[in-house]
Amino acid sequence: MTRQTWTWRGHPIAYYEKNGNRPDQQPVLLLNGFGVGSFHQELLMQSLDNDAYRLYAIDYLGQGASWPINCQNGMSDSEKGLCYSGNTWVEQIVDFIQTHFPAPQQLHLVGNSVGGHLCVFVAQQIPDRIATLSLLNATPVWGLNLPGWSGALPAPAIPRAIGRWAFDRMRDKTTIQLFLKNCYYNQEAFEGNLAEQIYACTTGNGGHAAFASILWSPPITVPESSDDGTEKALTFRQCLARIQCPVLLAHGADDPWCTPAIAQQILNGLPAECTAQYVELSNVGHCPNHEAPQAVATILQLFWKQSEEPILKKPLDVKERWGVTRVTQKSKIPLNWIEQQVLSRQ
Repeated sequence: MTRQTWTWRGHPIAYYEKNGNRPDQQPVLLLNGFGVGSFHQELLMQSLDNDAYRLYAIDYLGQGASWPINCQNGMSDSEKGLCYSGNTWVEQIVDFIQTHFPAPQQLHLVGNSVGGHLCVFVAQQIPDRIATLSLLNATPVWGLNLPGWSGALPAPAIPRAIGRWAFDRMRDKTTIQLFLKNCYYNQEAFEGNLAEQIYACTTGNGGHAAFASILWSPPITVPESSDDGTEKALTFRQCLARIQCPVLLAHGADDPWCTPAIAQQILNGLPAECTAQYVELSNVGHCPNHEAPQAVATILQLFWKQSEEPILKKPLDVKERWGVTRVTQKSKIPLNWIEQQVLSRQ
């Protein structure tokens, strides 16, 4: 597994690559959650490392180790005009796929949190290139669209000040630890250097400006051309309804933010003809790719082999470094009364 650099629109983009020895196997691209880099996929890549799969993980521009050259908090020539929006990341991922995987080759796309959100838009943009879609506790929303600024650098004075203030509190080491304690079910799963790795992503000269841009950026939309030549901007739910490939939702059951009800919302949004499977991991929180990499690797490989058929006939217990997670495939997600009422109105 080696770290590489790819130049995209003049910006150095960091990504990990692990070459398999089976050229007949479709490659795998892993997409991260917010605030981390590809290091957050290392345990999953190691768990998938059976010398068969070609594995890739990429840092989004303005995250991890992917930054414009000579950042000056939004004021450098390399930063001016940049918007660290979800749209920018979708464009980056689409270009990465088209550059590294020549058509008509297909690949498996796997995304955690906002990475799962991005997956849906990428699949809409290049549906013929995506073999399967695996969403790990995907978030259904991204982009606050705060008023007064588009998110394109440099930032006006007020957004710049707010972004600096908020970013300094978000990247505080104590705050990082609190976030990890909230989004992981098992503290043993993030002990070690994860907090330091996350903090290291925030120490460059571009972080304050990037965070402000992210706060003010709009929700993601992608264009769809109609027969009359006009274009329509598609939202997450509209893209979800157009998914053509098999979909796996692998969900940490103890996620305090993206609960299983969110997974049900995503399942409800998929087209009837789409083959979709839901698998739940007990004692796992928001980041199953890092908290339960052995379990996620197991179910991903089963899904890639038989994406049109149920992957589990009975619950599967998988040993992780902190203990055991039970993986259960469910045809129906149990919801409380409030969740049922909310979903019935969507």
